[in-house]
Amino acid sequence: MGYTIRAIQADEWQPLRELRLAALADPVARVAFNETYANAAAYEERVWRERAERSAAGDGITTFIGIADRKGSPADATAAEGQAAGRWVGMIIALVEPAEPASTVDLVSVYLLPEHRGTGLARGLFEAAIGWAWERPSPRIERVRLWVHEENPRAEAFYRKLGFARTGAMMPDPKAPSAMEVEMALPRPVPGEGTAGTGIEASNGRAGVSGPGRGSASGNAPAPGSASGPASAGPEPGPGR
Repeated sequence: MGYTIRAIQADEWQPLRELRLAALADPVARVAFNETYANAAAYEERVWRERAERSAAGDGITTFIGIADRKGSPADATAAEGQAAGRWVGMIIALVEPAEPASTVDLVSVYLLPEHRGTGLARGLFEAAIGWAWERPSPRIERVRLWVHEENPRAEAFYRKLGFARTGAMMPDPKAPSAMEVEMALPRPVPGEGTAGTGIEASNGRAGVSGPGRGSASGNAPAPGSASGPASAGPEPGPGR
């Protein structure tokens, strides 16, 4: 099975809601998200519409989604592939934080449905989001950042493979202040290094990418939602972590 990766459209609030609630219901949401399922499930339709519309406008924020494709003829597809075809199975949100000392794009709300982890989709989503960051004309982005929970070593290992490194900064988990979240960052690549301007090494894989970060992708997926950031869990149409 392959995937199409693209930016969300303004009227796609319903599949956005479905995938976000699936993420918050996942057993590892405790170390992946600040927003809770109970809060998100109670949001009015207006909130989800505003989230989709704001992201689709691309004004400092965008959401990339992974959609399952069915490769080959219908007769060649398995029952699972047939059911998944056309379904949203992964997402990542990128948002500009211009107030940082170096203009920064934060990656938040990363999630893949369990059966689509380890397929190359995670790398494809990151390539799209990182490519979007480097291509922005103003402000010129100097680094891409994420936060990972200290109890999520699988995710941290995946981010290291993409070129992210710990910065030394840490902050308490808002839900459990005794636990810590670790800042990791990817600096803007030097011209001529990396591929497609992402700073990610080339690889062969199965996740086709449409839009920024176009190309093939592979790699092991992190635990769901493991890229995090200090985003609000309230009812306003922010990205949510």
